Amino acid sequence: MKDPKAQVLAIGQAGEKLVRFAAIMSSLTRAAAKCGGGAVMGSKNLKAIVIKGSKGVKVADPQGVLDNFQKYYQTITTDYKFKFYPRYGTSILTEGLYPIGLMPFFNYKQTQMDGTVEKIGGARVR
Repeated sequence: MKDPKAQVLAIGQAGEKLVRFAAIMSSLTRAAAKCGGGAVMGSKNLKAIVIKGSKGVKVADPQGVLDNFQKYYQTITTDYKFKFYPRYGTSILTEGLYPIGLMPFFNYKQTQMDGTVEKIGGARVR
């Protein structure tokens, strides 16, 4: 039975075969694809997790949550870089992260690599 309110986290054959960079897919639209979480699930013979809540979430300070959401939403959407995301995607971050040494090459074993921005930056990818 399909339930549109249920959410699924699942691995595929890579996770089952313990490929060290296997991803965990979330309802076919998102992926947890860093550090091989799919292989971890596979090592435990766990193929999928299905989640469907019905009791809501209790929050100690609902107004505080809304206030913080509004504050962060305002900060993010008024930043000049925000308008670039729909056009370039997250690859636009390369231009900002590379110069300050925050690009995670080889799992942060190195943070610089000549020609990277030109090859994988937002403008190039677009």
